[in-house]
Amino acid sequence: MSFILVIALLLRTIVDQDFINQELGSIVGIAYATLLICLGYSRYSKSHPLAPTYVTCALLIMFSILLETHSRGFIPVWLAYAALGLTLIVSTVLGVRHSASIPLWVGVLGSSLVGIALEFPSPHYPQLMILLLVANASVYIGSKVSIWLGLRWTLFAISLFVWHLWTVQLRTLLLRGREIPEELALNWFLPLLGAFALVYAGMVIRTLMGRRRAFRSFEKYIPLANVLWAYAAAVAVVRPWLGEHSGLAPAALALGVVQIVFGIWISHFGPKGKQGGISFTIAGAVLFVLSSEKAMGSPFIYLPVWSLMALGMTYLSVQLNNRTIRTGGYLLQALTLGVAIRQGCFTIGDSLRLVAVCLAIFVSSISLIQYFWCRWEAEAPNNGMVALMDPKDRSAVVLLVTSLVSLFLGFRLILHAGASALPGDTESLFQSGQTLLIAGSSIFLLLVALRWRDIEFLSIALIVALVAGIKVFGVDTVHARGIPLVLSVLSFAICASVASLVWGRWQRLPQEEGAITQPSLDKGSPV
Repeated sequence: MSFILVIALLLRTIVDQDFINQELGSIVGIAYATLLICLGYSRYSKSHPLAPTYVTCALLIMFSILLETHSRGFIPVWLAYAALGLTLIVSTVLGVRHSASIPLWVGVLGSSLVGIALEFPSPHYPQLMILLLVANASVYIGSKVSIWLGLRWTLFAISLFVWHLWTVQLRTLLLRGREIPEELALNWFLPLLGAFALVYAGMVIRTLMGRRRAFRSFEKYIPLANVLWAYAAAVAVVRPWLGEHSGLAPAALALGVVQIVFGIWISHFGPKGKQGGISFTIAGAVLFVLSSEKAMGSPFIYLPVWSLMALGMTYLSVQLNNRTIRTGGYLLQALTLGVAIRQGCFTIGDSLRLVAVCLAIFVSSISLIQYFWCRWEAEAPNNGMVALMDPKDRSAVVLLVTSLVSLFLGFRLILHAGASALPGDTESLFQSGQTLLIAGSSIFLLLVALRWRDIEFLSIALIVALVAGIKVFGVDTVHARGIPLVLSVLSFAICASVASLVWGRWQRLPQEEGAITQPSLDKGSPV
């Protein structure tokens, strides 16, 4: 290795001392690097221990020459990128041909980083993106070689950095209404973004279809990561460029449905197909949720679809025996309620909105059906990281809470309309009615918990009783007057008494009858 570097330094000294001009020195240096690559190839063919040294030195010399010659203006940018791409292809062929990881590592990372360094921080993005596409394809081809998996993630991170840089520069100029410079290549943005997304998805699909490639963590998580970065980048540029009605959201919605359908279909083809089906289903569901607000418009249209999708994810989790999809269904159901609240679907208005009441009842019903089905029909798969964090599937209680809160918000709208129609102080009647509703819900849950001996119902009932107490002494005593205030206090007193009786009875149940203190998964449990 010392001899190789000595010759390289000697050539550099000859150029610096003006014995030959710099253009000729660059040509000599590239020829020297090419000679070293050829020597490395021949050494790999003979399994020589110094073969990696020849190739590594050759690639490093090549990259340094290309970077310096371009910085001094000796070669145009397109020629520099073409030379980097050719060097990358040669290193990939050499690595795959001889099952060597070092040429792949040095070639991929070196060409990518040097490509970014050319004219940084405003590189010529089309050429750079094409180079990164070739690099990603090289890593996929080289995955047959025993390379460290971190190379794929490292290159993915480098690609995301470049996309972030390009996106920020374009978005900043578009928002300010300035003219886009030619080097930012706005018209190339969407085609290249689509090409990257298709390449990443194609890698996973090719792995699923082939028999020789293992389904590793990169293939497992890249569909979701692909959806997140591609949609975020597209939204950041397309909306200030083409406006809200660009068709991006409907296209993303359709693509999400396609991924869900493909995930369900591919899951029927063996264990590897099942793993891929899980990845594509989750990615498709996330893309559907992200794009549905802009694609469908009204929350009263897309929120019921979300709720049904959450129920479908729970069913699919049983078919695929996957805990992650099941937990994702829980979170999506809670997200449905959260978005409904954020969008003001349950805001009190001058008149009763039946569509809001119907939405609340629908979400509550679907959440409750999903909860009971999870508890009494579909045992949670005991696999994955989620199962380690929540072995008893306690997170399903999110569905019960979602159902109760959604139902309360719906009845709250009806309650306000009724209080407004009655004579007297509307505010007092409304506040008292809410307290009666909360206290009554707590009493009902307490009785159900005692009847079914369900610890989750008991816990939620006690929390609801606590909320009723806070409501009475923190809100009603300030906003309610007269008989409504008396009814609020009385309802909480009854709730507290029932809670005390149920708790006392609960403490004696294990000794008397062997009470069940955790949710039952038996199909014979009462519903």
